[in-house]
Amino acid sequence: MRLSLYLARQATAKGEHSEALLHYFVVLKTVDEKTRYADFAAEFSDALAQQLSGCSDVVMAHGVWKNALELFPESALVHEVLARDAFHRGEVGEAIERFQNCIRLTVGNERVAHRMNLANFKSQLFDAWHFPMINDAKRNAKFAEAIGKATSPGDLLFEIGSGTALLSLVAARITPNVISCEYNPILAKISREVRAQNGLSNRIQIIEERSFEIEISLKAQVILSETMDCCVFGEGTVATMLDAHRRIAAPNAKFIPEKATVFLALLSSESIHATHVAYVGDVAVCSTWVTQENSLSSRPEDRDPYWSAYLKDYPDTFVASDWTPALSVDFTSEAQLEDMVDSPMNGTLLLMATKEAKVHAIASAFSSRIYGDVTIDTMSDESCWPNGIYPLLEPLEMKPGDELAVSWTVRDGATRLEISIPERKRDIPHLSVFTQSNGEVLHLHDKAAQELLLAQIPEQTPCRVHDLTACVAVSYRIATERPSAKLSICQPDLSLLNLVMLKTEADVMIAPLQGEQDLILHWPFRLDGTLCKNSLDWVATARHYSMDATVFPGQFLAVGQLVFSDFLHNRSRPNPSSHLGFDLSPIAPFSLFEYRDIATANFPHTAMSANFELMPFSMDSALDTTIASEPVLLNRTLTTRVPVTSSGICDGVVYWWKVDRYESRSAGCNISAFIFPQRICVSEGDVLEVRADFYRGDLLVEAKKAE
Repeated sequence: MRLSLYLARQATAKGEHSEALLHYFVVLKTVDEKTRYADFAAEFSDALAQQLSGCSDVVMAHGVWKNALELFPESALVHEVLARDAFHRGEVGEAIERFQNCIRLTVGNERVAHRMNLANFKSQLFDAWHFPMINDAKRNAKFAEAIGKATSPGDLLFEIGSGTALLSLVAARITPNVISCEYNPILAKISREVRAQNGLSNRIQIIEERSFEIEISLKAQVILSETMDCCVFGEGTVATMLDAHRRIAAPNAKFIPEKATVFLALLSSESIHATHVAYVGDVAVCSTWVTQENSLSSRPEDRDPYWSAYLKDYPDTFVASDWTPALSVDFTSEAQLEDMVDSPMNGTLLLMATKEAKVHAIASAFSSRIYGDVTIDTMSDESCWPNGIYPLLEPLEMKPGDELAVSWTVRDGATRLEISIPERKRDIPHLSVFTQSNGEVLHLHDKAAQELLLAQIPEQTPCRVHDLTACVAVSYRIATERPSAKLSICQPDLSLLNLVMLKTEADVMIAPLQGEQDLILHWPFRLDGTLCKNSLDWVATARHYSMDATVFPGQFLAVGQLVFSDFLHNRSRPNPSSHLGFDLSPIAPFSLFEYRDIATANFPHTAMSANFELMPFSMDSALDTTIASEPVLLNRTLTTRVPVTSSGICDGVVYWWKVDRYESRSAGCNISAFIFPQRICVSEGDVLEVRADFYRGDLLVEAKKAE
C-alpha cells in the first residue's frame, strides 16, 4: 500500500496524472471506507481534476468517472470534479446529477456554494427567451399550420435552429424525413431527448452544428427557420436563408417563413425614456441604445443597435402613430437575400402622429407571412417577441398630423437595423455622456434614494465622505449641497468618471480609495432588483482602509412575498398547455430559478402571503475587515415560516429592498423574483418554509410546505 501511495504522489508531483490515478485506483481499494474518505478524498479529487482536465478522450473520461464513483460514491469533492468535467464536455444531464449529489452530501455554506454552482451553471446554458417562445401558443399554432400547408408526406424538411425541436415534431407527424440542426450543444441534447420522449427518433435527425457547416447529399423540399428576432435581422436570418438557397434547398423549395416586413412607429413612454436618459446638471447621461441625431450608431458593434422590451410591461406606454412599413425581406428570393448580405440597404420614411403626444422613442415590430395565408405579427401585445426600442435623446412634442423623418439602414451582412432622425436646432448644444449600462441612468431618477443618502451627511460640520454608490447624481449632489464634506468617489465607469471629475473637485478613482473616512456611503441594489456584489466588495475594501468609519446603509433588508403569477410561469418554465400536445419535459430541469427586472407598476400577480423578512443584512458589524474585498461573514442561511393567505398556486417569492423608511418597490424601482422549480399548490392557512441562502454576494431562495 505504502509503495503504491508513494508512486501515486510522485506521479502527481511530476504531472503524470494518468499514472497517478492508476496507482490511486489500486491502493485505495485496499483501504477501509472510513479511512479512504477521511484521509484520501481531497488528494484523490485533486489528482482526478488534473487528469480529467487534460483528457480529450471521452471514452477514457467516462471510464475514469466510473472508477472514481466506485471508490467515492458519497464524496461531494469527487462529485464536484465530475460535475465540472461533464459541464465542459457538454454532458448536461450528468453535470446536473453530480451537482445535485454535491448538494445532497453537504451542509451549511458548503451546501449553499453547491446550490449557487448549480444555479449559475444552468443559467449559462441557453438564452432565457426560449421559455416565453415555446410557451407562445399563438406562435406555435401558426407555425404548425404553416408546416402543415407547406409539407407533403415524403418531403425532406430541413429546420435551421431546432431549439427544443417543437417545430420538428410537428413536421415529423407529416413526413418521416426531418433534419434539424442546432449548434448549441445543450439545446441539441434537449432536442434529442424531446424527440425520443415523443417517439419520433426514427423520423427526425438532429445535427449538432450550424447550418453553414452542414453538408447533406439530398436537397430539402421545405426549409424551416424560426430565427427572427424582434427586428427580424439580429440573429443573422438573412444570411442563413441565403446559404440554405445555395446549398440545402431543392429547386422550387418552400420556405418558412416566406416574407417579413419591419414596421416603425412613434412611441410615447416616460418610463422607457427614464430607463435610458437622465441629467446631471446640464449633461445628459444616456445608455448606448439612445438614438443620436444624424448618426446611425453610437453603440458598440457587439451590441444590438436597439433595446428590446415588451411594451405591455410599461403601463404609461402608447403608440402615437400608425405602424408604418419600413422594409421587407423576401426569404424565397435568393437574389434579394444576396443583395442584402453583400451591401447595406438604406431608406427614409415619415412617421405621422395620430394623437397629441410627447414622443420618447421609435419602436419597431414586424409582420411575417409564414406560408401562404398564414401570418403573424408583433404589433399586438400577445407575442413572445418583444419590440425593438430606439430611445430618443430628447422627447418630441407632436400634434396630430406632425411628421418625423426617420432614416434606416441594414448593414453588417444584414444583421443590424439602425435608425437616425434629423438634428434639431438648439440655442445651447447638448453634452451627452454614454454609459455602458442603463442601470446608472435609472439610479439618476431614484430621488428617494438620493435624499436618504444625502441626509446622512451633516450640512455644516466637516465630514470625510467616501462615495461608493457609483451614482453620478449622488456624487454631484454631495459636492454641490454639502460643500463642507471632504469628498472622495469610487466610479468604475470610465465615461462617468470623467463626468464626475468635470462636475466635482473630489478625489475620484475606479476603485475604493485608501485613507481614513468618517462616512462610507454605498447603494448595494441593482436596478434590476438584485443585490450588487461589487458594492459589498467595495465596502469591505473601504472598511479595511478605514476601520472606524460609519457605513450607510449599515442595515438593510430583503423583503419577500409569496406570489401566484402566470406572467412568471410563462417566462420561466415550460407550460405544457402551449406545446401542441407534445411532451417538452426534458427542458423542465433548465427552468429559470430567478426572473429579474420586473416593472412593479404593471406586474400581473396575486399576493399569496403578507410581506416577510427574507434576509436582513448588517454591513457595519458582519464584515471581516481583515480580508479586503471579501465580505465572508455575510454568508448565512435563514429559514422563515410564511403563512399562506390565499388558496391556489404559489409560483415563487418576489423581493425588494428596505433601508430605514425607503422601500425600493414603493419608490417605483423594479423588483426580482425567485421561481420555484414547480408550482406549489397551497390552501389558506398552509405554511411554507422559505429558505434564503446568501453566499459570497449571491442570494438564492427555495421553499417547501411545512410539515
